[in-house]
Amino acid sequence: MMKVVYHRRPVWQPSKLSRLIVFLSELLKQLTFRRIVVAMFVLPVLFFIYGEVNRDALVIDKFSLPKRFEESGLTSEVVANRIGDALRQIETNTETRMRKDNPTLLRDEGSTPDVEIPGTKVGLKTLVEISRAVFGIYPKHVSGDIVESAESSPTKPQVTVTVYITQGRARSRALSHVVNANDVGVLAQNAAEMILGQVNPYILAAYRSDHGEGEKADDLLQRMVLDPSEDRGHVEAAMNLLGYVLSEQKKYDEAVAMYQKAIELDPKDVLPYDNWGITLYAQKKYDEATVKFQKAIELDPKYAYTYRNWGTMLYEQKKYDDAASKYQRASELDPNDAATYDNWGITLKEQKKYDQATVKFQKAIELDPKYALAYYNWGNVLYEQKKYDEAVAKLQKAIKLDPKYAPTYNGLGFVLYEQRKYDEAMVKFQKAIELDPKYALAYNNWGNMLYAQKKYDEAASKYQKAIEVDPKYAFAYYNWGNMLYERKKYDEAASKYQRASELDPNDALAYSSYEEAKRKASRVLDRSK
Repeated sequence: MMKVVYHRRPVWQPSKLSRLIVFLSELLKQLTFRRIVVAMFVLPVLFFIYGEVNRDALVIDKFSLPKRFEESGLTSEVVANRIGDALRQIETNTETRMRKDNPTLLRDEGSTPDVEIPGTKVGLKTLVEISRAVFGIYPKHVSGDIVESAESSPTKPQVTVTVYITQGRARSRALSHVVNANDVGVLAQNAAEMILGQVNPYILAAYRSDHGEGEKADDLLQRMVLDPSEDRGHVEAAMNLLGYVLSEQKKYDEAVAMYQKAIELDPKDVLPYDNWGITLYAQKKYDEATVKFQKAIELDPKYAYTYRNWGTMLYEQKKYDDAASKYQRASELDPNDAATYDNWGITLKEQKKYDQATVKFQKAIELDPKYALAYYNWGNVLYEQKKYDEAVAKLQKAIKLDPKYAPTYNGLGFVLYEQRKYDEAMVKFQKAIELDPKYALAYNNWGNMLYAQKKYDEAASKYQKAIEVDPKYAFAYYNWGNMLYERKKYDEAASKYQRASELDPNDALAYSSYEEAKRKASRVLDRSK
């Protein structure tokens, strides 16, 4: 017997759109004018309170000052303002995706309107404070004092700056630093760095790394990595930045270990792979670096910095067209990144495309008028075009924007040397070495200038110093060889050329000079027989 299967007719159900229309219709029926007015008032108040409670405010309270500060016009408010400016400057100049603070003066923090909320007899400011107390979210307050130091003297006036950080009822330990009493800028900078070391050590570490203070950055980041109170995101970020700092110090194995730990904490973060690629290309492991850059792009195809860094590696390999292609892609993904245009300009310079390079440097400066490196590189392009006065102007602008960057002084010294302004050039080489005592290129260029002045013994001492700070610096050996050759010391010249060619086997000029010096030495020997 066959079984008859009956098909139940589907029960009709309204569509999602129909149900949404019905819901909105019922809602509109219940809305009254009074309810609309209440909602229009209450919602903005709630949003305002939420924003105030969750704002990462760092309030700079007034500092107590020595009497002579106040007599010279440096009031408590002026000093607090200077410290706030220094904090903002550090955070503005630090390139990072991590949270930054919002430094504000006490007078500005107190500017929350205390209007009374109708029907409650409670002011808006009071409601914000109650909300902070309920949720335990308080702004950080910075206070402190500046007192005459026990080490101070009439010829060397010094003060001790002490800062305190409070948040709610919690207060940090006091931090102190002795500074020159006559330099308010240094005082504010030191205070700002002490404050950031407590409230946002990652930002301070990134700032110090950017300014060549790797060891100080290292200490801050190690502290973050080992701090059990730090959240997972900050620990991972600290590990990644620490890897970068270690890489800059040529501690490559330690750097890779940090990147691996960062990846364990967050396998989808693009930054450790990107920085790992940078570390590998610093070791000239170009194929391995390419793999890391490719992995970073796989994780985030729109991360412009990876394309920029990949372009830099290709530039170092002298693959200029490929490098330009990466910089172009980086600029498409992030049209506001000045560094990409600056690097692109350097690549075009190497291809002798000076006009195109200049356009890129101009774009970088348009995006960031305080970008010193773009002025420095533009100055180098003008030097190569023998536009020396224009080159000097650009390099001087770079120094004004970043007075602690040694290569700019070296570059300016070299241009002045080409203009035969030897005394001015010497001052610039000295400044470059003062800023970076291990700057072999500055010693080498100083040696070349002395050699041009026929000051051979002094030139030899500079070449020797360049080799002391960098024993693998082939160019110093080559230039030293040239000087000895000119003085007809062919045996000694041949020795320097030979060492230069050993250090740089691809330098055909060093090898040919070695052969020529040997021939000359042989002829001299034959004549003496």
